Amino acid sequence: MKASFTVEAALIMPVVIVLLVFLLHLTIGLYENVSEVAENITRIEELDSVKLFRGLSTGKELMEGLTDGF
Repeated sequence: MKASFTVEAALIMPVVIVLLVFLLHLTIGLYENVSEVAENITRIEELDSVKLFRGLSTGKELMEGLTDGF
């Protein structure tokens, strides 16, 4: 009876280890993706429309400034 536990463990443990490594690989990949997206979010600059409107005098400059902001 004790030998059957050893055989079962010898068959099950490699499967468990492979699953754990696979899950670890997935979580590391997701972490890298999330950290990359977080860096991109902090780089995005919000458009300050009031400052843009006060800084530009004519309508043409205003339209060019708005299209440059996007």
